[in-house]
Amino acid sequence: NGLAGKQYYLGLNFAELGFDFAHEQDSTSDSGAVTVRIFGKKEDEPPKLEARWTFDELSGATSLPGMTAKVQDFVSVGRGASDWICVPYRGLPSNLHYYTAIAVQFVVFCSLFFLPYIVATATYVVIRRQWRSKRITRR
Repeated sequence: NGLAGKQYYLGLNFAELGFDFAHEQDSTSDSGAVTVRIFGKKEDEPPKLEARWTFDELSGATSLPGMTAKVQDFVSVGRGASDWICVPYRGLPSNLHYYTAIAVQFVVFCSLFFLPYIVATATYVVIRRQWRSKRITRR
């Protein structure tokens, strides 16, 4: 199983994902799991990092170390007992976080979309006023 802390390797590396979709009647401990291996740049070296999670751990049937997601986070209408779903490691976001994120995205979109038009219009108005004031003072 994966460790409860951060795992990282900053050297040149590549990852290998291994999926084991063994049948449920298979009683081996390796059935239904995801394995992640991080290799360095030397060909014959063992993996620098390796972590393994069962599908039950990833879908919430059993707990991961440090996991704060609750069973209700994994329950969904219309899903059978054999279906697997993945939920964020720290649980689902609260309604406050969810709606705040939507509001921030809306404000950022509006700012980035309308700001160029506002700046262009303001620049046009300022230049036109200055041009008119110079034209009036010449007369």
